[in-house]
Amino acid sequence: MFITTTKIVAVHDGDTLSGTSFLGFGVSYSTTFRLRGVNAPEIADKPAGVAARDFLRGLVLNSTLPTQVYGQEKYGRWLADFLVDGRTLTEIMIQAGHAVAWDGKGVRP
Repeated sequence: MFITTTKIVAVHDGDTLSGTSFLGFGVSYSTTFRLRGVNAPEIADKPAGVAARDFLRGLVLNSTLPTQVYGQEKYGRWLADFLVDGRTLTEIMIQAGHAVAWDGKGVRP
């Protein structure tokens, strides 16, 4: 696990976003992240996907958040927890009904 801060520059859907992480010593890294431990509806498949994306956008777009990065997933995105007021975005998305818990194994819920 690696801890940093990340400025969120784009929200692609309810569980995928892009940002620039600040690594220290003037070094930053821009990449795409997937929220760890959650699955949100796909935008192309369901109106709920658009609602999830828009909810997440409203929470984090252009914010700089504490970030815990755990490693890359199979599509090259970095699995991460982003903290907002002491809670992870994963928790917030699940509690708001825009996503469900998922560990990335088995059939996607």
